[in-house]
Amino acid sequence: MFGVGMSELLMILVVALIVLGPQKLPEIAKALGKGFAEFRRASQGLRDALDTQAEKSGFTGAFREVRDAVTGAADAAPPGPPQSVAAEPAPAAASPAETAASGPSAAPVEAGEPAGTGAAASPPEDTRPA
Repeated sequence: MFGVGMSELLMILVVALIVLGPQKLPEIAKALGKGFAEFRRASQGLRDALDTQAEKSGFTGAFREVRDAVTGAADAAPPGPPQSVAAEPAPAAASPAETAASGPSAAPVEAGEPAGTGAAASPPEDTRPA
């Protein structure tokens, strides 16, 4: 019911009881119930009027013809999975090691140097004025 669970509904009712008081709460609930009933009657009247107008204009018959044609075409289709257009496979994601090695801050390590001692491993120089 509108994504409201039982605990949320109970909390709303408790807050309403505290805010409105036990004297006003039944009156307000009765007024809300009457309002919802009136809304239902008005929406049903609108639906009936639209259906009547659609029947008079012949729209309903045309709709049924299209629906029957689509249903007939779907029934006549050969059984099996729907045909789909094959999409190009997505490019494979680079591993973290490849990303780190190909980044702009990576500097080549000279042969014989231990890892982490290249230009990328040195701390940035202090460029603040003295």
